[in-house]
Amino acid sequence: MRRLFQELLEALERGEGAVLATIIASSGSTPRGAGSRMLVKEDGTFLGTVGGGAVEYQAQCAAREALKNRQSCVKGFTLTRNQVADIGMVCGGNVVVYIQYINPGDQDMQKFCAEVAQALDRDEDSWLILDITRETAWSMGLYCAGRGLSGALALSGKPGELEAELLPHFTAKAVQVEAMGRKYYCEPLVQAGTVYIFGGGHVAQELVPVLAHVGFRCVVYDDRAEFANPQVFPMAAETIVGDLEHIGDRVDIGPQDYVCVMTRGHQFDYYVQKQAM
Repeated sequence: MRRLFQELLEALERGEGAVLATIIASSGSTPRGAGSRMLVKEDGTFLGTVGGGAVEYQAQCAAREALKNRQSCVKGFTLTRNQVADIGMVCGGNVVVYIQYINPGDQDMQKFCAEVAQALDRDEDSWLILDITRETAWSMGLYCAGRGLSGALALSGKPGELEAELLPHFTAKAVQVEAMGRKYYCEPLVQAGTVYIFGGGHVAQELVPVLAHVGFRCVVYDDRAEFANPQVFPMAAETIVGDLEHIGDRVDIGPQDYVCVMTRGHQFDYYVQKQAM
């Protein structure tokens, strides 16, 4: 997500239009579900995926058409058994893809991309919101817990009332919601929670890149500076050199956090596990 919005920002800064293709609904057996997103740029290159195979090809065609016509649209795709067999699937399903055309002169969207980047750097719950009432006239917003609504949605209508209407629907799943006479698509951007990895050895060095790749914020804690440092863990949000018998001096583990214990010995594993519990 971070790279996708960064490339979108760079394209807009170059004066280029772009399209965000987002699965806003799915049913049955489909390659990807709601929340899967792909950026298609004017030069024909793309980033991200809405499932590959037939679905992705059709979405790319729709995105190129949107770039040509400079207009957003919604496309529904049905995967029949024959089409599914062509991409190696077993049974069929349906997906609805929002083809969101973004004008190269959209400065508000440039600011919004920066807001998304900042939200991704914070360990707090946040959601992307897309007004899909009229497919050709969308607006986007960002809701961050404790910070409220921002983006275009915060500037239109009554943001306080809209927040109150949408708040019960801010969950870990992407959903479509009707509120205040309009239709919205709400998608979790960040779900608060840090993964604390105690021990910076070879197992942690393989684990952290995998966790970071799928969106977890990782903090590596070790009592050895040669193992807990950004050079060894470039994808970690933070590295801490500290006493394994007094982890509370350096970290505050909350109910939304995760703990991986893989120190260099069973005795230290015991110390950390006891304190974490």
